[in-house]
Amino acid sequence: CRVKHLLPSKAAKILGVKTVTVRAWLNQGKFPNAFREDTDISIHPVWQIPMSDVENFKMPVRGRPKRN
Repeated sequence: CRVKHLLPSKAAKILGVKTVTVRAWLNQGKFPNAFREDTDISIHPVWQIPMSDVENFKMPVRGRPKRN
């Protein structure tokens, strides 16, 4: 069974955010099973995000924390 992987742009579309946001989350390690892969079409490695990481992703809470 092969796991389906997504590019950051596709993951961003599914999550309803911009691609730069997904790239920031990748750099922060928020997608634990994502990896970079060399391709023939790009001189830079391309992020591959497992669909399961996107499906199980918990959207970060935005804004300031509430006061007690």
